[in-house]
Order: sequence, then C-alpha cells, then structure tokens
Amino acid sequence: MRSVTRRTGLLALLAALVTGLAAAVAVAQRGPQSQPERAPRVGAPGTVLPAADASPLITQRFGVLRRAARSGDRPTDSGSSPDVDRAYVRASGLNLAQGRRVSGTKPVYVVPGEGVVCTLYGGESASCTPNEAAGKDFQVQTCGAVPQGVASVSGLVPDGVRTALIRRRDGGGTEVAVQGNYLDASVPVTAEGDIPTAVEYGGQAFPVPAVSLGEMTCAIE
Repeated sequence: MRSVTRRTGLLALLAALVTGLAAAVAVAQRGPQSQPERAPRVGAPGTVLPAADASPLITQRFGVLRRAARSGDRPTDSGSSPDVDRAYVRASGLNLAQGRRVSGTKPVYVVPGEGVVCTLYGGESASCTPNEAAGKDFQVQTCGAVPQGVASVSGLVPDGVRTALIRRRDGGGTEVAVQGNYLDASVPVTAEGDIPTAVEYGGQAFPVPAVSLGEMTCAIE
C-alpha cells in the first residue's frame, strides 16, 4: 500500500506540473493587456464610495467636463431642494464638484462617478451608464397617450456632433440639435410608427429602449 501511495503522489505532482506549465503558456500567449476601466458600482444599499475623479476616457470625449465651472454648474445633495439624493451620491461615488450643467431650460447635470458617468435630472431622477458606453446609451421618457403621446429622447453625445437623427419605427427620422454634449429632443407619438427606435450620428445607429403604445407613463426607460 505504501508503494501505491507513493505512485499516486508522484502522479499528482506530475499533473500539477503539467497544469502549471499549461497555465504559464496560456498567460504567455495572451501577452500584456491594458487595464480595463473599473467596474461601475452603483446603487448598492449602504455602500459609501469616495468621490471619483472623472475618467480620462470621459473627459477626452465630452468637452462639457473639461470646461471651467460656471455659476450653477455643480449639483447639490443638500438643502430644501437637492438635485440628487445624498445616499445615491455615496453609493455611486459621484463627484459633484466635477459636475456640469448641460441644460438651461431645466436643471440637467452630467457628473462623473465610480466607473460611470451619470445624468441628474433636476432632483427628479438620475441615470448612470458605464464610462465605455457613454455617448451610446440614451434614455427614453414617454408621457400621455396615443394620439397625443410624446416620447423624449436624451443622452450624452461626444464632442464634434452638432446634430443627430431620431429614427422612428416607421423608418422616418427627425433631425435634432445637440448642445453642449447633450441631446434632448421630444417627438410626438400619434401612431406606432412614431415610436423612436434609435439615435443616429457619425454614421452609427444606437438603439434606444423600446416603448409601447397605449397609456404611457411619465417615466424614464
């Protein structure tokens, strides 16, 4: 029995060596890899993250985050009418000091966070998207009912884009202006074919969340 035990141990050792060699070869074949963006950690209950500096990936794409702060640029999480809930700020690592207002008609702010960039809609709601998806991820807000419904499409757009096309389900499109890296457009929804399906710019089309007909709640999708 002792010889069997020794043979088993030797086989196990050889197997471990072969496994280790295979792993080493696999690592060598992969070669050096660039470090990915930190995974976003948003909205975890009770989480407190330090305010994160804007990622170079974000500041290089969106000039609004490179410009000097102006009066009213920075959102607040305190006072009688805060722009965002303090718990959300802590859970998302939002850096309010680096936030910038992108809409003059209503308070909309762009704020960097922990691996994300977030849009704050004047104390009403907030949406965050991973840094890598910023400029490709759009929100849709629907209100009313057909034939008097309205669909609003909003989101960040990179530097250099002055206009974008809101593509409809019927194949048509509506050209809208982009101001300060922010697209905010409303299209009437009088029939199913009017429902927005994508935002197009720079020769690319970025799908938007699907919405349905009938009674449309005033909520961001």
